[in-house]
Amino acid sequence: AGRRRLLAEVVEAAAAHGRVGVRLSPWWTGGLFTVDDELRAEYDELVAGLAVDYLHLRGPDAGPDFAAFARYRELFDGPLIVNNGFDRELGDAVIDAGIADAVSYARHFVANPDLVTRFALGQPLAAADPATYYGGGAAGYVEQAAVSQ
Repeated sequence: AGRRRLLAEVVEAAAAHGRVGVRLSPWWTGGLFTVDDELRAEYDELVAGLAVDYLHLRGPDAGPDFAAFARYRELFDGPLIVNNGFDRELGDAVIDAGIADAVSYARHFVANPDLVTRFALGQPLAAADPATYYGGGAAGYVEQAAVSQ
């Protein structure tokens, strides 16, 4: 209850200055939290009570789980962004199914600054290299070969 109250207070304060979105990771396991029925019920209550402009969900590490995302689609009526393990086909499918309004491609975008063009042209994606993430240089970002047209 305290965590939900803290988030509600932060959202309320931020909303006084503009639009607010929240990113949650209900399937994250590590540290102090273990995903179980009790924690899932807490997330359900939290999501059902959110008054934000959008909700961004990081999905399970095992890959996109449409049923898991659909659970939160039923609890939240605003724009829903889903993330974690999506390729173009699965991203299109989750939107076509009405489960999500948008897909965040995260690692694919980091490895492919031209991701939209690659998707549009049906080009293969460069593999993501976590060793190059957020290092401050071009490695892993802009040195990717240009997509042939």
